[in-house]
Amino acid sequence: MSETSLRQVEPLVDAHVCMVIYRMREEMGERVVADIFKWWLFIATISVGELSFGQSFMMLELGKSPPFFRKAYQAGQRIVNYAQQSFQRYKSLVAVAAADISSNDGSTQTNPPKITFITKLLNAK
Repeated sequence: MSETSLRQVEPLVDAHVCMVIYRMREEMGERVVADIFKWWLFIATISVGELSFGQSFMMLELGKSPPFFRKAYQAGQRIVNYAQQSFQRYKSLVAVAAADISSNDGSTQTNPPKITFITKLLNAK
């Protein structure tokens, strides 16, 4: 954004900052502490949303994320869980292959794991 563009959106961002400070004070009155991470995540998200799409996600006013944000977060968590499970499965295959090689009993694994950059990471010392 140019300096001129930034000057045009400054009042909008300033209003968001004032609202966040107000809501944090409000939360501190109720809970004695404020979840600063939550509020600054909200201000960043709504500022980008309003500057990109022309409307707020109402996170500051409601004090919580809209349902579609929670659903997107949950989908991301499922992807992380799947990735962790896949990594553990592959790690087990590599460990079995290494045990077969080190046993020197003449037997060989029928389907050794495909060598990937992750294999090299697992075998790095």
